[in-house]
Amino acid sequence: MRLFIAINFNDSTRDKLRGLRDDLRGRAASGNYSKDENLHLTLVFLGECGAQQTSTITDIMDAVNTYGLNNLLFINVIYS
Repeated sequence: MRLFIAINFNDSTRDKLRGLRDDLRGRAASGNYSKDENLHLTLVFLGECGAQQTSTITDIMDAVNTYGLNNLLFINVIYS
């Protein structure tokens, strides 16, 4: 199984990211854009992991305190 650790966004942030994605899509000649349900911030890509590794990683992630991450806010992105 290919594993990665990522942050999922709240609905407000996801809506803003959708708007940015759609704006970029309208301006670009071509591109491959994420589906709405796949919008996330990848922190680390772990690659191919076996069942034992997956179980260990799941246990570790379940024990991590993510309270501060629940309050991340999307403010603005500027691009030109």
